[in-house]
Amino acid sequence: MLPPRFLSRHVAGAALSCAVLAAPRVTPAQMSAPPSAPVTVSTDWLSKHLNDPNIVLLHVGNRKEYDAGHIPGARYVTLEDISVSSHDHDNGLMLEMPKPDSLRAQLEALGISSNSRVIVYYGNDWVSPATRVIFTLDYAGLGAGSALLDGGMPAWKAENRPLSREAPATEKGTLSALKHMRKRNRGVIVQVGSALAYRAIPLQAPYCGAKFAIRGFTDSLRSELAHEKSKVHVTMVQMPALNTPQFDWCRTHLAHEPQPVPPIFAPEVAARAIVWAAHHRRRELYVGWPSLRAIWAQKLIPGVLDRYLAATGYESQQTDRPVDPNRVDNLWHTVPGDHGATGRFSACTRDGSRELWLSTHRAGLSSIAIATLMLAAAVWLSSNRRRPA
Repeated sequence: MLPPRFLSRHVAGAALSCAVLAAPRVTPAQMSAPPSAPVTVSTDWLSKHLNDPNIVLLHVGNRKEYDAGHIPGARYVTLEDISVSSHDHDNGLMLEMPKPDSLRAQLEALGISSNSRVIVYYGNDWVSPATRVIFTLDYAGLGAGSALLDGGMPAWKAENRPLSREAPATEKGTLSALKHMRKRNRGVIVQVGSALAYRAIPLQAPYCGAKFAIRGFTDSLRSELAHEKSKVHVTMVQMPALNTPQFDWCRTHLAHEPQPVPPIFAPEVAARAIVWAAHHRRRELYVGWPSLRAIWAQKLIPGVLDRYLAATGYESQQTDRPVDPNRVDNLWHTVPGDHGATGRFSACTRDGSRELWLSTHRAGLSSIAIATLMLAAAVWLSSNRRRPA
């Protein structure tokens, strides 16, 4: 009987061969990509290189299996993440290679760049999908830096190597960007937070905890960059309630449909704030009067807010419509369909923010205010000089 690892290599090779038959025609630029690296790397090699900043580790398998324990730093990926999904009829058939621009965006969303060393491993009995991921990377011109983990998750577990239940998040993305910005000693990192990074509310403890953590991480990073005398700028944009589709697909145990706490703002307001923050050196940018009010109220009267939210925080986060018993959510799997950026609260959504406009124009407004005061002072002095004794 052949050893399991010998089998894994040959199964991988067979799957890659079959995948070639289903691939779309490649362009000359793709055909000129460098030759692929060895098909596999060993668990010992991965263990030694696990903290390499260029390593991108992809887990292919069942979501529950990933959440129960995966190799530290691994990102969960499915074939739908790197293929044309079934609802995308304009772009192709299910599991067909995406168009180049779409594929590039999908790979970047996984943290993959031309400098990445991508290691793909499979969970329990997911060899074929893992090799499809490898083939897709090769098609994208990244084959020279990609490999399968020999033996996959079963081999890693059998050797009693460490597992993690944490998914790479804000810190991973920030540090990945910072790695390139430090070399150039320039750049801007925009962290997207919300008023809930300062003031937690009922029914959203995990979400608020994550926002608090991002703010703490960002403050720490600012100090470290200042210590290095780095010119890289880090800013955080604190958002108000936004009309996004997340309230239609989040897992809920409430009796009624969830909603953002009014007043609700359009996603375009958030987009304008993020773009502005990327081009101006502001430490933090508060978007909307509700964000400003919540943050300062927490600083001044936190106990009053505790009681206020106890009385209003439950009703304000639910509509009058009961939750559909057949409601789908994205806790374990993505929700099919293109849901866009806008949610179902457009009828009561604000398309602009006076507070944001004032904040982003405060330099000009300050100049006008100073000029007005100087003019008023000049008029007053002039009138006093002309007044007879």
